[in-house]
Amino acid sequence: MQPEHHFLRAWPRADYSAWRKLVIHLVLMTDLAKHFDFVSSLNSLPEGCLCPSEEPDAALVLSVAIKCADLGHSLKPWPLHQQWSQWVTDEFFALGDLERASGVPISALCDREKDVDLPKNQMSFLKFVCMPLYLAAERALPDGPAADAVAHLEANIERWANIGS
Repeated sequence: MQPEHHFLRAWPRADYSAWRKLVIHLVLMTDLAKHFDFVSSLNSLPEGCLCPSEEPDAALVLSVAIKCADLGHSLKPWPLHQQWSQWVTDEFFALGDLERASGVPISALCDREKDVDLPKNQMSFLKFVCMPLYLAAERALPDGPAADAVAHLEANIERWANIGS
């Protein structure tokens, strides 16, 4: 990177360190292994308690935002959501192919040789992973856009159900 394009070089060391720590935290928040604990902790907060402009809440609000954005394909209009779901499935299959070639156990939903039911898998993912997050976000940030998110999510669940039946 050219030095004149490195906008962080002028930051004080403490500010840079705090920013870097926050960015790493936000990236790690996209790990689904921590998803259910995060949703549970969000649900344990008092309703409407988060205020994005308040310093203590800022990192948590950013965590909610990054998690919601990471699962954002679930809220897209049907044609885009369906395409993203297929792309994710293709990515999972590619991982499964690598795992098979490496002789390691193939991760769940990654084995293209098994009967993978995309509508059923998507309905489960939307209902049991995405919906709890968006409901928790709506509860903690009642003035945010999460209510619209839940409506979009419900519409996509219904579309998958119609394909699967």
